[in-house]
Amino acid sequence: MRVTQAMLSSHTLRYINQGYNGLARLQDQLVTGKKISRPSQDCHCNERDALSYRSNRDRAV
Repeated sequence: MRVTQAMLSSHTLRYINQGYNGLARLQDQLVTGKKISRPSQDCHCNERDALSYRSNRDRAV
């Protein structure tokens, strides 16, 4: 398989972007002092909310 300059550039930029995103996430954690600063960062939170909603709904009925 041929490796073109465009492929090398694309992969390099992707990895640089991933590094910057990780750095931004870590800086956010340092500034806020919290590991999770947005609800979207906690996938288990959504499951807990759904289960508690379901159990509360069942009790009300």
